[in-house]
Amino acid sequence: MNNDARSVQQFIKKYPYLICLPFVLLFVVYIIGLFIDVMDVDAAQYAAMSREMLVSKHYLQILDCGRNYLDKPPLIFWITSTFYAVFGVSNFVFKFPSLLFAILAIYSTYRFAKLYYGEQVAYFAALILASAQAFFIFVNDVRTDTMLTGAIIFCIWQLSLFTKNGKLIHVVLGFIGIGLAMLAKGPIGMMIPIFAFGTEIVLKRQWKLIFKWQWLMGLMIVALMLSPMLYGLYEQYGVKGPRFFLWTQSFGRITGESEWKNDSGYLFFVHNIAWQFLPWTLFLFPAIFWKGLKILREKFFSKDVELFSFGAFLLAFLALSLSKYKLPHYIYVLMPYSAILTASYMVYLFEARSKIYKWLAAATHIILIIISLLALSLCTYFFPASHSWIPVIGILFGLLILWFALKVKSFPHKLIYLSVLTMVGANYMINASVYPELLKYQSDNSIGRWVAANKIPEHQFFAYAESTRSINFYSRSIVPVLFTEKQLDSVYQKQGSFYIRVEREKLTDIVKAEAHYKIDTIMAKPYFAVALLNTKFINPNSRASACRKLYLLHLSK
Repeated sequence: MNNDARSVQQFIKKYPYLICLPFVLLFVVYIIGLFIDVMDVDAAQYAAMSREMLVSKHYLQILDCGRNYLDKPPLIFWITSTFYAVFGVSNFVFKFPSLLFAILAIYSTYRFAKLYYGEQVAYFAALILASAQAFFIFVNDVRTDTMLTGAIIFCIWQLSLFTKNGKLIHVVLGFIGIGLAMLAKGPIGMMIPIFAFGTEIVLKRQWKLIFKWQWLMGLMIVALMLSPMLYGLYEQYGVKGPRFFLWTQSFGRITGESEWKNDSGYLFFVHNIAWQFLPWTLFLFPAIFWKGLKILREKFFSKDVELFSFGAFLLAFLALSLSKYKLPHYIYVLMPYSAILTASYMVYLFEARSKIYKWLAAATHIILIIISLLALSLCTYFFPASHSWIPVIGILFGLLILWFALKVKSFPHKLIYLSVLTMVGANYMINASVYPELLKYQSDNSIGRWVAANKIPEHQFFAYAESTRSINFYSRSIVPVLFTEKQLDSVYQKQGSFYIRVEREKLTDIVKAEAHYKIDTIMAKPYFAVALLNTKFINPNSRASACRKLYLLHLSK
């Protein structure tokens, strides 16, 4: 260990509160994101379905707008509906459980890395994970992957502790982690720990680990945790329900049995992890190669050599890449292992005073500059902040980072702190300004809030031709959809007065019947599906032509 490495460890011990400061700044940015509106489609769907579960009390039969829902396991709905019951329905309450699982992932990553690499690598691995772009995204845009990620790394940390000290409590906690992971997103919650421990067992030839009786007890814990869900699936769908959860939804995407398919190729996750793991990407890919090369060169491994993270990352990455249906957020679950591999590699290069570190650091500085300029341009030109103090704070923070970069020359691992501070500044501007401005174009939020604020009864509010999940969540109702003029007339004959959400393209169907109705425009808003950004919408000069028009109308006699 060289003097720089010792100085970092001494600094960590001497200034524990200062060491916590980067995490405090990161969590401030996370918390800002908790107040941002939920985004269609997935996050808004989960938010609305959790509210529906709270109202209907159907905790074992998952429903979506009153219809059977067979896609995601129930953990996100169980937890969110419970939080709704205690704290009320809001953006913050919906997103807060995801923040808790993100914290669990960061803490578990730190504790796991500390077992094998020591304080320095563990601290940097936690910082790298917490500041990766994916973490800012999935705390804000809630997915089941957030809970999956936290539960799996917690499981691997606990079970690795068991292999070291043999304490039964770690088996119990580890398999509770597997149960939570499977309740979050299915069998992948068990497969990634198998990949991790399988790599450890095979490469170290620790065959005795396979025959531990404690694993049977752990499987009983998992079975007990899954039993309410499996019972609900059987009651709702018969044998098809449990089979869908245990096989079709996960393994069926590889075998072709699942109906979910898209045109993603085998390299789909390579370019996705490249941007999701920013600003650490340039160190990640050589870190994986370096770890793999070390494994190939070794014939025998000591007890303290860590192989879990490499097996979890590589085998899970290959398995996910074989799936015939892929989405960018599926790879989020591998972020903890990416952070551990990257942190250990960066410390190795730094302590070896390698020229590779200097080259990668120089390129990473360029990436940091691009990220900063992009965030500033988004905040000031593409989606100007409603409050001028938002970009001002961002610029002042940027000047502080610049001072740190230019003046603090002898600080060990300065690149890591500089990268973390840059991601804090960039995502502060994105969460405080860009997302709120962007989501103004998800106009169903405004319509739904108006309906809820004016206490419009559910039977007096409809959508015409199509609806969105966000309007259900913000109107605090399940909005019925009318598809034809005949259905419009039927509702009119029964009620004589009602409100309807309609897009401009379908407005002619209602205008045709103007002789029968009196039509009052309550709200007219530009609308764009903000989860599907394109250059025409991003450009302020062409944005208006990229948007559709959305109306809230009152139809009466």
